[in-house]
Amino acid sequence: MTVYLGVPIIAGEVTLYDALVGPASSGVVAPTFAGNFTASVAENTTAVGTYPATTTGGATVTYSLSSTSGDHTLFNIDSSTGQVSFKTAPNFEAPADQGANNVYNVNVVATNSAGSTSATLTITVNDVNDGAVVTIGPTLGLSIAENTSGTIANIIPTSGTGPFTYTLTGTGDHNRFTISSAGALSFTVPPDYEAPLDGNADNVYTFNVNVSNAMPSTATVAVTVTVTNVAEGNPVVMPATLSFNVNENSTAVGSAAVISGTSPSYALSGTDAARFSINASGVLTFNTAPDFENPVDTGANNVYNFTVTASNAFGPDASSTVTVTVVDVNEVIPVVMPPTASFTISERTTAIGVAPVATAGTAPIVYSITGADASLVSIVGGNLVFNTAPDFELPTDTGSNNVYNFNVVATNGGGANTASTAITVTVTDVADIAIVMPATLAFNVNENTTAVGNVAATAGTSPTYALSGPDANKFAVSVGGVLSFLSPPDFEAPTDVGTNNVYNVTVTASNAFGSSQSTAVTVTVVDAAESIAVSMPSTASFSINENITAIGAAPVAVAGSAPIVYTLTGADAALVSIVNGNLVFNTAPDFESPSDAGANNVYNFNVVATNNGGADTASTTVTVTIVNVNESAAPTIAPTASFTVNENNTTIGTVTATSGTLPMTYSVSGVDAARVSVNSATGAITFNVGPDFEAPTDVGGNNVYTFNVTANNVTNTPAVCAVTVTVVNVFEDVTPATITFATQNNATPNTQYQAVADITSVEEGTPIPFSDCEISTNGGSTWVSSGTPAFVTGQTKARATVMSSGQDGGQAYVDVTVLGVTGRFTVNNTPAQGVTQPSFAAPFTFSVAENTAVVGNVAASAGTTPISYSLTGADASLFSVNSAGDLVFNTAPNYEIPTDQGTNNVYNLTIVGTNGGGQGSSPVTVTVTNVVEDTTPNALVVNPITNAGVNQIIETPVFTVAGVDIGATVPLNNIYDAEVSVNTGGGFGSWSDNDYNLTPGTTFKFRLTTPNTNGVETVATFNYGDITYEWSVTTIAADTSIDPIVFTPVTVAAGTTYTTTPVQITGTTPGAQLPIVAGGNLYWSVNRGSGYEPFVNTSGNVVAGDYIRFRMDGPTTPSTPQQAQSVSSYLTIAGTTVSLVLNAALAVTTPRTVVLGSKTSQATSQEVFSEIAVIEDLSVGVQVQVSVVGGSLRYDTGGGFGSWVVDGSAQLANTHRFQVKHTTDALPGRNAITTVTYGNKTALFTSSTGAIDDSLSPIIIVNREGVMESTQISSNEITISGVNVPQTIRVTGCSYTVNGGSPTTAPGEAVVGDTLVFIAQSSGVSEGVVTPTINIGKEILKWRISTRQFSTKPSNIRLMPKIDQALDTPTVLRKRLDGISAGITVTGNNVELTNNNGDTWVTTPVVMVEGSTYFRVTVPGSSNYSRRNTLNYTINGVTETVFAITRRDPATPKPRIESAATRASKRAP
Repeated sequence: MTVYLGVPIIAGEVTLYDALVGPASSGVVAPTFAGNFTASVAENTTAVGTYPATTTGGATVTYSLSSTSGDHTLFNIDSSTGQVSFKTAPNFEAPADQGANNVYNVNVVATNSAGSTSATLTITVNDVNDGAVVTIGPTLGLSIAENTSGTIANIIPTSGTGPFTYTLTGTGDHNRFTISSAGALSFTVPPDYEAPLDGNADNVYTFNVNVSNAMPSTATVAVTVTVTNVAEGNPVVMPATLSFNVNENSTAVGSAAVISGTSPSYALSGTDAARFSINASGVLTFNTAPDFENPVDTGANNVYNFTVTASNAFGPDASSTVTVTVVDVNEVIPVVMPPTASFTISERTTAIGVAPVATAGTAPIVYSITGADASLVSIVGGNLVFNTAPDFELPTDTGSNNVYNFNVVATNGGGANTASTAITVTVTDVADIAIVMPATLAFNVNENTTAVGNVAATAGTSPTYALSGPDANKFAVSVGGVLSFLSPPDFEAPTDVGTNNVYNVTVTASNAFGSSQSTAVTVTVVDAAESIAVSMPSTASFSINENITAIGAAPVAVAGSAPIVYTLTGADAALVSIVNGNLVFNTAPDFESPSDAGANNVYNFNVVATNNGGADTASTTVTVTIVNVNESAAPTIAPTASFTVNENNTTIGTVTATSGTLPMTYSVSGVDAARVSVNSATGAITFNVGPDFEAPTDVGGNNVYTFNVTANNVTNTPAVCAVTVTVVNVFEDVTPATITFATQNNATPNTQYQAVADITSVEEGTPIPFSDCEISTNGGSTWVSSGTPAFVTGQTKARATVMSSGQDGGQAYVDVTVLGVTGRFTVNNTPAQGVTQPSFAAPFTFSVAENTAVVGNVAASAGTTPISYSLTGADASLFSVNSAGDLVFNTAPNYEIPTDQGTNNVYNLTIVGTNGGGQGSSPVTVTVTNVVEDTTPNALVVNPITNAGVNQIIETPVFTVAGVDIGATVPLNNIYDAEVSVNTGGGFGSWSDNDYNLTPGTTFKFRLTTPNTNGVETVATFNYGDITYEWSVTTIAADTSIDPIVFTPVTVAAGTTYTTTPVQITGTTPGAQLPIVAGGNLYWSVNRGSGYEPFVNTSGNVVAGDYIRFRMDGPTTPSTPQQAQSVSSYLTIAGTTVSLVLNAALAVTTPRTVVLGSKTSQATSQEVFSEIAVIEDLSVGVQVQVSVVGGSLRYDTGGGFGSWVVDGSAQLANTHRFQVKHTTDALPGRNAITTVTYGNKTALFTSSTGAIDDSLSPIIIVNREGVMESTQISSNEITISGVNVPQTIRVTGCSYTVNGGSPTTAPGEAVVGDTLVFIAQSSGVSEGVVTPTINIGKEILKWRISTRQFSTKPSNIRLMPKIDQALDTPTVLRKRLDGISAGITVTGNNVELTNNNGDTWVTTPVVMVEGSTYFRVTVPGSSNYSRRNTLNYTINGVTETVFAITRRDPATPKPRIESAATRASKRAP
């Protein structure tokens, strides 16, 4: 067979050869292959190629794969064609061939009736790029209205090879969404804003969308879906009327909520509405709980009427007429008492404690006492008291055990309600202390007074006092031991027995325990000045500012016996009062409307002093002059102000004072103050630079700017307004790129066509106004034809719809407008045959001066005529075109007022030519140029400013260049005495007096600084355009009227100098120079900021704000009751009089009260010292006698303290000092008193020793058990501790020793530290018990002593054997006998007894003597070595055996003793 190889046939990368097989010699020939085959296949595809065999004879060839080839199981072969393919597309990254090298080997077999043949096919799998990596934006934010169903977004990767697989993941919110295989995202259930299902329940759902492809590659976008609220609901429905019955004293009324309606709000109106409140749920409450007995409704009948009105956003309001009837209730709350109360008190006191009171219950509540011991107690002033002080030794309680039981019963409601507290009062014993009184006491007492002094016992339990002696009937003594006259003594008419003003009385103190002592008391009555007539200064004058009520201290009497009563008389007395010693106007005087009798602002009246029951009067004539004041009012301003400003805008708003004297100046401060400016004269606030929402410069970086605007005026009392400015976003990039629709050509007449255009280059979220189209913001999934959807980058499209023309070659179009940009969708029909459609050579561009209508010719340059023309595009409506193509404005344009869509004087439109062959069009641009027409600006209004502060910066309002054409400039120059700041659009610039050429719309303002002088006018000038302007600013006139300086009369010691406290000069214009005219006795000293200057009484000057003080010498002679002494002087400050009056004080002979103090809880018999006292308040040269009784005195007259003198005395004057001391009582719980008389006064220095403590520390006396009968037993040693008084010792059945002394049974005493031992005789019988009683103070002790149990048997009589007994020598063994309670007998040889420690031994019975009784046994000896002798013996029937072994024979070897180890070693082989 001959084979011819022809031209190769290329299929993919597999090379096939067309084998040309020649004819067989005859018949059918077996198939043949041209050779072995190779193939190169890309991964991921199944096709390999076709491998036909050649044959002759026409026999059918079938194909198969040989099973012997390694990879045949991975392939299919078409049996009729020989086409080979992979069963599964191979993966280069995971080869399945036997060699795992992406080279697959199979044998292709061809078979016919003549036979078969095979060829090897080698297939190489090549790697391919499996696809681009998936990428997608990292985040996606969606804002979706509630109730939205269907697709809310299409998730489309920004790159990557599809198809894509979408999955949702997250922390829970992803379960609320589904996503389709195409990436369409939707809620599983439409969201409900009122019932959010997101994890945080805040209507913000967060999750991830994962996008994968077969590469494999996965990208994730974090999605945030914010659900917004949509107004939903129904109108409100209310019942026509509502009525409620409410118990008094309750605020709850009931619900007045709507029957139906969404989110209602409520309001109250009507006659009684002010009495009620209603909450957001419609629940009504009284503001104050109603009182049936005191109704406050309009009708005063407990029926309240008002109206509840409900409203919402879904319909009209609805109302209910409400009636609330208040019902009377029984307001008695049952009484409640605590269940129990207990008290513990000492005997011989009546006070128990505070009586328990009801913890609840309506007043009135009545308390009473019931129970076993109720008759013994009472309730006095809310306290429980015994009617008679209880005596521990003689208890009167029902149980006679010093525990008193009774009930306190509370009753209210007229007896309807009761409750009680069970009371237990335990009375404790008190040691009885003997009465101690000083032997004598002496007192000096001023006549006309009843108080004498303290005569109480210095120690003693519950003393009572009695008086005796010659003058006892003139006195009384209190239960506390305070002595007093029954009637005030009269020095001039003494009633003592001796009629010498020395009263003698004896005070005796006694108690119920038989203790009594007396004190001899001497009371000396001292003469006192009486009934001094009142004396007043003759005149007093005051000068005060208008509008204030305070005048000054009212003049007071310089002499006179108390009490003194002050009243007002005179022409203007009804206008003033005396309040707390000060003169005050009842109503503040008004200088402009005087109310004094003379109507001249001088008020006259008298201050009248009266004493001695009205017998004596004196008065001071008072003159009050009212001074006019500058009544400038301080500024007030709203505390806060808020503004909302669009970004890029500098104007904020104006903050001005709501009241206050003009002129007012404004300034800014605070965290964001540097970003803003305020017009100092008008309060207008502007940003220095227009804020940028996208780049905020506020401190918080959140577009909320905060600062303060301060208003101030001449009062220098600034008011501050806290300003908040919120900058809101303005969509700035809102003009999309060109909107381009593909033109539809060769359209069929009268057929609807649509086209879609992308909307790009717009800021995300911008609302989209549109017309003549539909908009999609989700990539075309859904379309809307109305509304203003928000722009979504990459997803926003416009769809236009056009019905084609009804004629061949006709054209139809629609101009679509989106965000002000127009795009045209044109549909051109198939042209008519033989007609050439119009065409234009190029776009048309024209430049036209304003006020000109003709534009130019826009005819087609080619096309079969006739051609009709029309205009389209943004500004087409402003033009007209004729059949020749001439274009004109409908109205001549005005450059200053452009009407093109861009308002930039550039007009855009399209010329369209139409004929039977179709349409042609060309864009047309017409630019309008300016013609300058008006160069004269509008005039400025520059108002003058008066009452400006001195040295202040004043600004004009902001001016705007207006009234001139665009392109014109206005000169601003020749600026004198002022500065200008210009804002050309980027904020106000720096201040200067430079010249400017201003363009229309430019803003500018002026400022100047006022001089530092009052009442001066400053005139600034400037040229604006062709006009010269003047701006006048005048400072406020100076005020030189100072606020009055008023001093009340001062009482001083004669011969002293008085200096006032510093006073600031106020009320005038700051910095004003004020003259002082002086020359009298009133000196002055000023502090100008560097300390006070020397006092002078010459004229000079001060400045407003300085501090000044005054000095004057007082009278040289003291006042007397008959003649007051005073001096006065004055000077003037800027015409205002300042006066000072000094009154001389009376000579003082009564010293100030001294306090010597007291010492408590002191140790006994200890020296204690009083506080150091100082003699004060005496006039110069006056001395008083200081004397001491019951102590020692020392004193210091200037050279230090001297020695102590017992019961000493001294003459002391002002500033002299003294001190006393004494020794505390020798017993605890007692007082010691030292009495000090100084001048006509008495002082006591007392001390008390620590309270009696008779509670012993715990005492333990150890019981004795099992002692011998009839034996003297001593106790353990006991030490007295824990008390501070001697302890009485009483014993019964024993004796005792103190500190090792002789035993005694008599009562005695022990003190702290003493040791006691008690001694007793035990019982004379076995098992006998004695219990002596021991009383130590309040402690009662029982001491138990018991004898041993009865026994006849000895407990242990076994003796130890005797080893190594000497030969022929008896051995004597002995042992003591114990614990036998009977006589002792012995049985056996060689056994003897003794009960006297071995003095005598007997074999007969003996009596047991504990510790002295023994038995002995004599074991006989032996003459033989190693002999054991045994002896039996019996004692009181108990038998024992003892033995003795004689010593070993010395001639016998000593037994060898080996250890166990030695023995074991010998046994070893």
